[in-house]
Parts: sequence; structure tokens; C-alpha cells
Amino acid sequence: MHDKNGTRQRNNTLRRNVRNPAAKESVKNKNDEVRRAMRARNGSPFLTTKEAAFYLGRKPRTLKRWRQQGKGPPYRLAERSVLYHIDEIDDWSLYSVE
Repeated sequence: MHDKNGTRQRNNTLRRNVRNPAAKESVKNKNDEVRRAMRARNGSPFLTTKEAAFYLGRKPRTLKRWRQQGKGPPYRLAERSVLYHIDEIDDWSLYSVE
């Protein structure tokens, strides 16, 4: 009987946490980060400006502005394309305060 009540009480607590909008949003944001990373990587370690912006949760024009200002993650020019290496984006995002 005690175990059943304890289990019921724990389940109710979990239900309350899931119903809590802040907790729900936190879980949603974490899942969104993982999904974004998986979609952005898509096989190649190099991302276009649009893909890198999506990965960082920014707009492509923000990355363009950062390039013009000498800020943002490191990038490469390949012919007329701007490419970002995903590992360099990760390193930059860990140590950046942008």
C-alpha cells in the first residue's frame, strides 16, 4: 500500500512538472537544440551561412553582419561561398559572449 501511494505521489509530481510551462519550455528548447544540430550537420562538417545561422538559432544576416564587423565564428571562403566548420562553431559558441 505504501509503495502504491508513493508511486502515485511521484507520478503526480512528474505530471505537475510536465504541466508547468517553464519546465515544458526548457525540455522543448533542449530537444530543439538537438534537432537543429542534427539537421544542420546533415553529413558534411561544413555549413553554409543559412545552415550555420539555423544551428546557432540566429538569422543569416546576423552572421553576415558579424563577418563584416570581424566578429562571430570563424569561416572560410570557398570560391564565392562562405562556409563554417561545425566544430569551430561549437568552440566559438562555448567561449563567446556575443
